[in-house]
Amino acid sequence: KNQLSLSEEVTEQIITQQEALRLFPCKKFIDRLSQIEHLKRTLKESLTSKVSFVVIRGRKGMGKTRLLEEFKEIANAQQIFSLEIPASSKYASLSYHAFCQALEIFLKENETLLQAIVSSLDTSEIIDLATLVPVFKSFAPNVKDKTTKEKKGLSLFKALRRICIEFSSSQGLLLCFDDIQHLDRATFELLDYFFNYEFTRPIMVCATLDEEELKDSSFCKEFLSRPKDNVNFSLLELSPFSVKETEELIKAIFPQMNLPPEFSPYICEITGGNPLFIEELLKYLLESRVIVYRKNKWQLLRFDKKDIPSFLEDVLEQRLKKLDPETKEILAKLAVMGDDFEVKVLREAIKKDEGFLFELLDRARKKGFIQPKEKSSQFSFSSSYLQKILYDQIGQEEKANLHQDIASAIEKIYKDKPPKVLPDLAYHYEHSGDIRKFNEYRNKILKESQKLFDPHQLENYLEALSKEVPSTSIPFEIQIRKIDSQIHEEELVKIVDLTKYILAAVRSITLYPSGNKIRENSVEKVYTFLESLLKNLPSLTLAEVEKLFLVNNKRIPFEKEKDSVIREFIIFMIDRDIKAIQFLPLVNKEEIDLFLSILAENPESLRGGLVAQLMHEKNIKYIKIDAASYARISYQRIFRPVADRINKITLLNFLSGKTTSSPQILDSLLKAALQQPQNLALNLTEIAKASLLKEKKDISAEDIAEFVSKNIHKIANEFFTEGKPDAPSALHHLISSFDENVKSYLFSRQPPYIKEIVKELSDEEVMEMVLSAVRLPQQDRLLYMRQIFNKLDVPLERKEKIASQLKKRLEKLGFTSSEISFVTERKYETLSLTERVSTLLQLTPSAYSSVGIENIRDLLKELIEDLDKDNLNKLLRHFLSLLDSKDTEDKKVILELLSFLFSIFPVELSEFDEIIFEVISGLIDKFTRADLAVYPVFIEVLRLAMEWSYKGVFSSQPLERWVIRNRFTQVDTILNSLYKIMESEQDSQEAKEKKRVIKEFIFGILLNSSLIPAFARELKDPLIDYNKMITYHIVKFGRQGLRKLLREVLESKDFSWEGFFYRKKVASLLKNMKDVAREELKEYLTLEKDFQKLKQIREIISFMGERDLLEA
Repeated sequence: KNQLSLSEEVTEQIITQQEALRLFPCKKFIDRLSQIEHLKRTLKESLTSKVSFVVIRGRKGMGKTRLLEEFKEIANAQQIFSLEIPASSKYASLSYHAFCQALEIFLKENETLLQAIVSSLDTSEIIDLATLVPVFKSFAPNVKDKTTKEKKGLSLFKALRRICIEFSSSQGLLLCFDDIQHLDRATFELLDYFFNYEFTRPIMVCATLDEEELKDSSFCKEFLSRPKDNVNFSLLELSPFSVKETEELIKAIFPQMNLPPEFSPYICEITGGNPLFIEELLKYLLESRVIVYRKNKWQLLRFDKKDIPSFLEDVLEQRLKKLDPETKEILAKLAVMGDDFEVKVLREAIKKDEGFLFELLDRARKKGFIQPKEKSSQFSFSSSYLQKILYDQIGQEEKANLHQDIASAIEKIYKDKPPKVLPDLAYHYEHSGDIRKFNEYRNKILKESQKLFDPHQLENYLEALSKEVPSTSIPFEIQIRKIDSQIHEEELVKIVDLTKYILAAVRSITLYPSGNKIRENSVEKVYTFLESLLKNLPSLTLAEVEKLFLVNNKRIPFEKEKDSVIREFIIFMIDRDIKAIQFLPLVNKEEIDLFLSILAENPESLRGGLVAQLMHEKNIKYIKIDAASYARISYQRIFRPVADRINKITLLNFLSGKTTSSPQILDSLLKAALQQPQNLALNLTEIAKASLLKEKKDISAEDIAEFVSKNIHKIANEFFTEGKPDAPSALHHLISSFDENVKSYLFSRQPPYIKEIVKELSDEEVMEMVLSAVRLPQQDRLLYMRQIFNKLDVPLERKEKIASQLKKRLEKLGFTSSEISFVTERKYETLSLTERVSTLLQLTPSAYSSVGIENIRDLLKELIEDLDKDNLNKLLRHFLSLLDSKDTEDKKVILELLSFLFSIFPVELSEFDEIIFEVISGLIDKFTRADLAVYPVFIEVLRLAMEWSYKGVFSSQPLERWVIRNRFTQVDTILNSLYKIMESEQDSQEAKEKKRVIKEFIFGILLNSSLIPAFARELKDPLIDYNKMITYHIVKFGRQGLRKLLREVLESKDFSWEGFFYRKKVASLLKNMKDVAREELKEYLTLEKDFQKLKQIREIISFMGERDLLEA
């Protein structure tokens, strides 16, 4: 600032030197390959077996932090959640500070993940977390007004534990602690919990340790000395760089620089192979101009051992001497603030202008002494050594004054003194000599830490965690007995199957009446399985404790705990306010049936202990329960992995249009549909319910089914549009996971992708899909069942086998032989042309999906190709009659088919003209009486009909003149009907809207089509009345139509006798248009430069008798 330099003073060397400092720290990661490989192996073990803990040890500057950062990037590439947690001695007494700071940074960058995490936490946990992690505040408004039921410390511990579990439940979790020796006790206890209670989680803890700063009385030393039998513990010692590695580092920073043979060994020797020392030494040589950039490469100008300092302290001091006094002074003051600092505190403490301050900071940054942090207003020293050297150079009295000024500045800026600034205040007042203030803030820190973490409270909680949960107030005979036996590992593994059978039985009871074979078999399976388990056990208790699943007070193996069935079973219990279920050896099949029938009732009607009441009424003796009154927050969300909730939020954003589809989103959806279709189906159902409840209070099962079906349709379209090969299989798995309401609704609408899905089904699944239509209205179900069956594109032998089995099932359900025959008859497209036409004549447009719109289109093509005029005439007359339907959707289906007909009808084929003219006449008749709702589709049909009528003019195969004239008569009829509606005196709102649509069609779409060029060509026809018709329509199109006509006429440049008479006709047309024609011709005369075109214009004007225009 306030400094000017002459251009000749700014040498290339100065610019190059400044740019070169950006090469530091070295961008290339040098060596440490064995350590990286060890970390990668350990990470792999963590994801498959148990928690790992790796400590990276080494002296200052050996690259511990760099190794940690490189490893974190490797984990990120594997989509593993990685938290980078730098610890500081200043905040070692503040509970969870470093962990929560890292969490804040991480979640700020991952909004979808944040929403998923919030959905897994209790309200009280979110409120308490918000005080340490501000990103949670928006999810817990009025935090100050709320109090939690339990102490804040325990609530925070549970919240952070839950977050770690959620992270690990996806792809795994990596916690990277930098300078673990400065970590707080609360975070150590959180780690210890995972090391001893959750050691099967896919979590890896990787930490750097500087033993020089490790105090004997520190929490870190005590933590490291604890037994680590349950975890995979290892210690990595970082050794100094060898000569080879030192040279690799030098050449990575200064590529192509020729080095004397003795240079690298000497650098390695004096630095002791310390990477930090090596880099600082290279910066010094660069600033001393020993290393320069000349002739497009780096050069070492001289190598004199006397010029190279032997100690890191000397190097840093020499570099500091080269700074201008102002920058050096500001760096000294920064050193008093500590390793990192905020600009606003510095400005308040030293009373400097903000612009000048940022200028000085920028100079220090460019020299590599400081570096910006995540926030632009925060910086840190690039080396703690540098901060220490600068600090030691300041006199004692000046230090004390600076500490006092900084403390006062912090107090002024942070008037409410939030917990995060208390350590800074205590630190600065201690070093300023103000013992009273130091003690005041130290006591506040202790008090705050006790609020956030109470070791005795945590100890009591962990001790009670695995104990039996006491029963609430329910009948004594229903209460769970004391659990007096432990379950063996082999039985524990089988519990997943038991929960699966119980859930399946409850579903069967819901779907099938008493006495149904499927229902009886599902209950029998539960009873038989329980009987085998209870042979060796006095009781079997399934319980939910702190969101964990316990069997006889023992957790099931971790790989089984992750099973989606276990999560579903816990949700199932919570929905019914059941804390635990106990089965006793004397339980019989009848009691099992009664108990499962109670559980199959609506969960809403079973809450508040009603399960126990019903069990008491039905005299169930050998099944016991513990009831629980859960807060009715959406607990289902809590038991679903964070990946599921991220998928749900991503899915919601995609379906709502907030985000567009991307390869990542589609791959994620495809994976979810293939691997976890039940979860995806649940997500889609929950999204449907939530969206519908915003619009209305009462929603039906059909409302949900309709909403879900639309979203499945959207997903399917994206899958097939992107050509995903696994799409049919994925959609089959997904649709199979929905309830019957969704399936029935979906199949009744027969989306086009069903045919692809059916290919993937087993015989039984095909029959279930067909029979899912049984619940539809009677008039629809046969059609839909047949439609689904016809989509089965498999070898004939297999199809006949399925048809045979299906007939038996339908007979049992009471279907008649004719109904069964209708469902299982051969595919529509295999029928003869006449049969296919006859079938359509019996169907309404809403039922066309049963034979397939594509098949109807193919039928139209075949009728034209086979010149089958009779069948085509029958079908088209039927279509026209259906346009009298009151159903708008039916009319749209017919109009779209007629649009297709006109779009494919060969222009050269005049044999069908009579039929087509009848269709056009019928269309015009229906159009004049049509509702506004179908106007756009009607207009499109008429456009295509007109296009077919005039396209013969441009055909390479000349048509008879009478054919073209007859077709142009159809154009004339259509246009006149449009003019009539547009010029009518009706003044209703609907009439005005219709006029607007027609006007846009005529002066927008038609004017820009090939119609005017076709008119221009037809003017050559010698028939006078025919010419009058064309002239009439061109006049109607106005000046824009005239302009397009003239352009077409003048392009011909025909000076034969035929051309002469053609231009006479044009002149006659222009005469009718009077002033409009004069204005257009004036513009042509002014702008046109083509001599041949001007010659034609002059001739046309002379025919018009416009002498004044000709003279002009």
